[in-house]
Amino acid sequence: MRDIKDGLFMAFVLGCGPVAPEGEGSGPGPSTTGVGSPTETPTTGSTSGVLPDLTEPGSISTEVGMSGSSGDSGFGFIEPDDLSDFGCDVFAQDCPVGEKCAPYADDASLSWNNLKCVPVMEDPAQVDEPCFAVGSGVSGIDNCDVGLLCWHVDENLQGMCIAMCRGTPEAPTCPPEAQCAITGNGVINLCISNCDPLIQNCPMDDDLCIPSDTKFVCAQDASGDEGQVNDPCMYADACDKGLYCIESVNAAECDQEVAGCCQPFCDLTVMDPDAQCAGVGQACVAWYEEGVAPPGYEDVGICAVPM
Repeated sequence: MRDIKDGLFMAFVLGCGPVAPEGEGSGPGPSTTGVGSPTETPTTGSTSGVLPDLTEPGSISTEVGMSGSSGDSGFGFIEPDDLSDFGCDVFAQDCPVGEKCAPYADDASLSWNNLKCVPVMEDPAQVDEPCFAVGSGVSGIDNCDVGLLCWHVDENLQGMCIAMCRGTPEAPTCPPEAQCAITGNGVINLCISNCDPLIQNCPMDDDLCIPSDTKFVCAQDASGDEGQVNDPCMYADACDKGLYCIESVNAAECDQEVAGCCQPFCDLTVMDPDAQCAGVGQACVAWYEEGVAPPGYEDVGICAVPM
């Protein structure tokens, strides 16, 4: 049997960048909450994958490619421009004591495009703790500690602190339970939480657990009122929690005129795995080829018509 991923939408989508409500320069960002261990391990990704530009407003999702396309593996590393062009080094956090290097928009837009040193507030918030931004979501000023960014900021300028990658652009590091995503020419680098798609255990309850290059990571839900089982979709983050956008041919109940539709993940280890799949001719098909699943993901399947 072919690898199920060969017939699925596989580009990882981090979600939207800051989107301003009327009169404000802030808005929700993708859920990318880094998690807690102080131990860091080098993290690199696929250089051929598709990494949406988080600095662009409205980049809520990137259309995923069909099987065999260059977009099959999405969450990865991109080569940043010369970081010396910016006001500080977000990896080295080389600002004076009492300050931190933070991304911001230097042209009154909604896009992070530069780095600067900003004061660290008294009693700063830590990873996965609630936070607030000042002025706008792209002002660069928030109450998170050094090496953290207030992310997933809403219209009230409230968000959650996420860890930024350390190390260097060539060898970024994150806690072992996260992966490093770099975009915006190195302005934005974030430690994205790994997660379990069968229990959807992202730190922020509204987030999705969807596939990345090698594991599953947390991303903001962009499905809106749609995204139920058999709903049409074109984006990796366009289905509700516990579902993923796969090719419509994998479900007879889906509209075959559209490329993709939302189907549920399933557990390969239960007594009758196929009973979890309601579609005609569907089975619980292993997400990974036999013997290549990362530790902890051996039980992950997707409801699809076996090929």
